[in-house]
Amino acid sequence: MNGMFTGLDLISGLIFFGFSATALLLILGTLLKISGGLFWSRPPQRFKDDQNAPEFETEERLGKAFYHVVFKYVPPFFLGFVLLLFWQLFLRK
Repeated sequence: MNGMFTGLDLISGLIFFGFSATALLLILGTLLKISGGLFWSRPPQRFKDDQNAPEFETEERLGKAFYHVVFKYVPPFFLGFVLLLFWQLFLRK
């Protein structure tokens, strides 16, 4: 079974997975912050039109709450995974 993760041990795989997951959450949080919480169900061309529509207020509140939680709790884990990844790739022999 020659796959992409053949040479990785368990620790390396967990570090890579943690780094990828936290990076994805930070990207999603950034997109939600840029769009004012209205990123979930519309193309980027329509979110400006829907930004002040009262029927999307719940979605906007949910999006804003999500990016507040992401930016409060995810960055320390992301930095930790970056440091562990750096240690794993360059400093460990």
